[in-house]
Amino acid sequence: MRTFAEISIEEATEIASSAGDEIRIFADSLIWKRLREVEKFLPITRRVLGDKFEELFRKHAEGFNPTTVKKHYEDAMELGHFLQQSNSVEHLVENVVKFETAKLSHFVEGRRVTVCLLRYDLRPIFGSLREEDDANLKKRRSIVLWLTLKERTRFFFI
Repeated sequence: MRTFAEISIEEATEIASSAGDEIRIFADSLIWKRLREVEKFLPITRRVLGDKFEELFRKHAEGFNPTTVKKHYEDAMELGHFLQQSNSVEHLVENVVKFETAKLSHFVEGRRVTVCLLRYDLRPIFGSLREEDDANLKKRRSIVLWLTLKERTRFFFI
């Protein structure tokens, strides 16, 4: 049995051309799985972005591949950074992403205190499932605070 290093360029080209479709299908299924896992970590961002979420995730996934044990968490956090730094989302979405990544890091990293400064009052989106409520959020500086004491976390919107 030969190792990968022992395969000639001609043989590698032949394998790639004959199995190209299967490789693309498999790669797409892995991206799709990553997308579904990240949606679980950033549900409000997913809702606010709608169909644009998948498109932006695929752009993010082209340039990033998680390497840690917590792959889905890492993917969600990096997508959050990508969305906050890209010019393809509006300020409201940036604030939703900032909120969700701060919340995520608080719980996954086991922090005691997390503070997040926002430019929008996001409180109305928490009880509502209607997308039209997302568009009517008021621009108002807000502070979000997560505080964990004795294994109990409290959440404050100031």
